[in-house]
Amino acid sequence: MGFVDVDSQYKELRSQYPYLFLNKDENVFRISGTIVINVAELNDAFEIEIVIDKEYPLKPPFVRDLDSKIPKDYHRIKGGYFCLETPYTLNQIFKQQPTLLYFVNELVIPYLFNYHMFQKTGIMPFGQRNHGITGIMDDFKNRLNANDDITVIKLIQMLVEDNYRGHYDCPCGSKKRIRNCHADKLLKLKVEGYNFMEDYLMMVFSVKDKVNIVPLISKKARQFIKEKGDSPKPDKL
Repeated sequence: MGFVDVDSQYKELRSQYPYLFLNKDENVFRISGTIVINVAELNDAFEIEIVIDKEYPLKPPFVRDLDSKIPKDYHRIKGGYFCLETPYTLNQIFKQQPTLLYFVNELVIPYLFNYHMFQKTGIMPFGQRNHGITGIMDDFKNRLNANDDITVIKLIQMLVEDNYRGHYDCPCGSKKRIRNCHADKLLKLKVEGYNFMEDYLMMVFSVKDKVNIVPLISKKARQFIKEKGDSPKPDKL
């Protein structure tokens, strides 16, 4: 799709949010302005910026506020952007309909509504995840029905290396073959086509003070680190 579709998607977005304006440069599109929300109990306006980089729409945009209405310690990722979801879940939601209007309606508005209701009632109607790498780990624990960090890392490592074999012993320690243990949940993640590499490496480095992580770094991960020139750390979030 690429940038060729941003103009038409912007027009669609602006038909619902007319106070947003598009600015372009060589590698990044920025949509900034006022987003007025009148939904349920939320009647308010926010100054926001949506950043669309060259990987769009394979990856969703980033978004942040420009008016400091939302505290800087409220569910943010690096750069002050909104933490809309864990990277995997964010990707899965966005790819259902990779357009700017869908992104705003299905991800940005719920984030703002969640914040508004939390300020008003102390309760987040859509719930909340832990921040950063802990939230990522918890998300995969839930999806894989795994209880500990190392099991999650070893299972995701199979997706990174693309070396799933049903007759292997399951990394969870159950002494069962994978096909009789975590196969269904692992294969469900596999068919989504998501690139797990950065999530996987952040999870590996997050346990470096607990275990020797050398055996946890897969062959493809070592090559990725070599080519990238550094290692994804939890503070990259």
